[in-house]
Amino acid sequence: MADEQEEISSESAVTQLKGTFAPAAKQRITEFLESFHSFEPTLGLLYGDLAGEVAGQASWSITALGQRTVKDMIELYGSFGTTVCYEMDGFQVIVSQISHLAELDGGVLDFTDNRLCLVASSVA
Repeated sequence: MADEQEEISSESAVTQLKGTFAPAAKQRITEFLESFHSFEPTLGLLYGDLAGEVAGQASWSITALGQRTVKDMIELYGSFGTTVCYEMDGFQVIVSQISHLAELDGGVLDFTDNRLCLVASSVA
């Protein structure tokens, strides 16, 4: 499976995002990805708005994508000249909602309940 992961990275343009995860969020994401035993997961971030007190605040949910899905997404978006495969704070991340990438290209994300939210700006 590691060879398949390397193949995916090498056949696609992987762009670096400057955003980071808060330490507790990074640990939670790592544990989430390590909980999958039937396939080698890649982190997916899915954009949405929070409901309730902070309605309209940008947030992200996490998902685990199998390598076949990752490869299919890279090929599909690549056919339009778009990248969906990124490196962010030590994780390979798939982001299909590319219009929201700027929100991931700086700052610190942490969990608010089950959603990742921007909690601070990165210091350059």
